[in-house]
Parts: sequence; C-alpha cells; structure tokens
Amino acid sequence: MKKQENSYTFFESSFLELELMSSQNSDFVLKEFEHMIGLEKDETGWESYPDWLSHFDKRPIGEKPIKTKALSINSHDFCELLRSCGLNKFDKIEIMKDRFGDHSKEIKDYLGFGTSNYGIFLTIEDGLINHLWIDLEYFTKTNCSVLIDVLNNIGDMYGLILVNWNEKLIIDLENRNEIERCISSCLLYTSPSPRDDIS
Repeated sequence: MKKQENSYTFFESSFLELELMSSQNSDFVLKEFEHMIGLEKDETGWESYPDWLSHFDKRPIGEKPIKTKALSINSHDFCELLRSCGLNKFDKIEIMKDRFGDHSKEIKDYLGFGTSNYGIFLTIEDGLINHLWIDLEYFTKTNCSVLIDVLNNIGDMYGLILVNWNEKLIIDLENRNEIERCISSCLLYTSPSPRDDIS
C-alpha cells in the first residue's frame, strides 16, 4: 500500500477491526463473537454496502453497553499521551475502498498517531473520544516495543481492552504479557503484509 511521509492510508474494512473499548464491555463482546460465528456459518448475515463509509454502521455488531464517549476520555490528554510515547500525528489520513482498487479518499474527521507501519486512530465529539482503534501494516520487531508500551499505558490509564473482531479475541491492555502475545501474533501475520498477497 502506498504511503507518504506523515500520512497513513488504511482499507475501509479495517475501521474498528482492532477496537479499543471499555473492559466493562467484555461480556457483550463475547456474545457478539458467538453471533458473528453463527452468521458466518449460515452466510446470510453479511451484506455489501457500496457507498463510502456506509458499512461502518451496518456491520452485524450490536450497540456497546458502555460507549467509549461515556468514559469521558479527554481527547487532548489522550493525544498528549501518544506524543509522550513517541508517536507522531499524521497530517493526512486516507481510506481506500478495498485492496483491489487504487482510489483513496481523505478523511478529515479522524485523528491518527503512529508511523508508516501502524497507527492509533480516534474520532472526537465534544472534546471526548468517541471511537478508538488501531491499524497494523508491515509490522516489524523494530517498532513493536513502542506499540506495546503505548497500549499498556492506555490500558493502565483508562481500563481499556483491545478487541480483534476479525480473529474474535479480547486483549486486556492492563496485562503486558497479553499485549506482547497479541503483538507477536500480529508480527507473524503482517510481516510481510497479507494485504500484498492477493491470491
């Protein structure tokens, strides 16, 4: 995937795929995993939505009991935490419809911090974080330690979990060992990036 300096491009399907949320949503997430597995088995619960961004609200995932905004995470303080951990703010964030296309669209409502290899993204409403997720690309051993530190700091400060909706996993961000295992798995999965292996 083409990236420019201080910019990041991710695929539409990766929006909230690796989602950070309140640990109080754990039981809800487990039930949604079961629901998703059922849909995957009968293949009737998935639909295609052609418009930009439309499928973000159409995925077969219910409404979280504890929304991220309800945690009252101050966006300025959170961004300062990311900066203090050595992550740089992206000047430009683009989204690509799918990996078979070459057209991307700039998204100005998101904030993102990271490197050309990964990013932590957020949307803001009334000065509070509304959505929070990460995207991984070309992940290597040289940058994994920084992300582990960042996620562990986020877990300690805000009591968040990382939900991998695709792999149906919950990672306790207050548990550094769990984060390391998760990142090690991602390291194997994204080096080289599976998005470049089109079969």
